[in-house]
Amino acid sequence: MKLRSLFIQDDGPRPPAGRAETRLARIPTYDLSAWAEQCLYAAGRNLSEFSKDPARRECLDEAVEAADLLYKTLVELRQRTQSG
Repeated sequence: MKLRSLFIQDDGPRPPAGRAETRLARIPTYDLSAWAEQCLYAAGRNLSEFSKDPARRECLDEAVEAADLLYKTLVELRQRTQSG
């Protein structure tokens, strides 16, 4: 069983592309890895800030958003490299 299948169900229609997907589609392939690294850094930085002060809930929210964008960026990068 793939780890991905524990968290994501692919049994329904996909929602329409959101703002992140639209933006990622416009970024050249050679820049996507830099975007992924930046998202990883942002997620780690915000998680670290939240760990220091759990009252700063906005840092946790930012970490979740950065992690979500990291995932979307990596999926986009994988799709481009598999098809090209």
